[in-house]
Amino acid sequence: MPRAWAGLLLLCVLTAGCSAAAAVRPSAYPDSDVPCPGALKQWNLRVLDRRAETTSSDKVIAKVRDAIRQSFPGCQWTSDEGVPSIDIEIHNFESVKNGDVWDAHVQWNVTAASPTGAVLLGFEADETVSRPNYMGSDNEKESLTEAYRAAVERTAKGLRTVRMSDAARPPRGTSDPSRGQSLPALASR
Repeated sequence: MPRAWAGLLLLCVLTAGCSAAAAVRPSAYPDSDVPCPGALKQWNLRVLDRRAETTSSDKVIAKVRDAIRQSFPGCQWTSDEGVPSIDIEIHNFESVKNGDVWDAHVQWNVTAASPTGAVLLGFEADETVSRPNYMGSDNEKESLTEAYRAAVERTAKGLRTVRMSDAARPPRGTSDPSRGQSLPALASR
């Protein structure tokens, strides 16, 4: 192995772990009509890495967290109690070579909850991209970047649909003090 390749390999291992996940390009999808989910100003943002192999975990978490923050520039992100929360659990973030194709898969669950813990919205961002193995290109990074960007876009669009009024609604079959008795209670009369 030429010395230049050996030096490059050592440098790569020492700096970034040679992970395509760490090298994914930034992404954000801001919308001036919805600067912050639920028309609020403050949210907690928790990003958890639940992958089986947590290669470059800190960098993957940072990429996802930064993408959400940049997609909602009107929000103040805090870790204070008593504010609504957005939780993202990452389950897959990888690109694998299969013959002459790179298959990237990015998957995470998104949950938005009120300050009391009532779930306002829950969905999955699950994106898969297949990319031919082009000569002279970092196909692993490129395929993973495409899947990551699609997942960030899906997440931003989903979070734009959060309505805080949904937190005020009681679960079905329970009483709502502002409206009198619940339907099951009225039906038993």
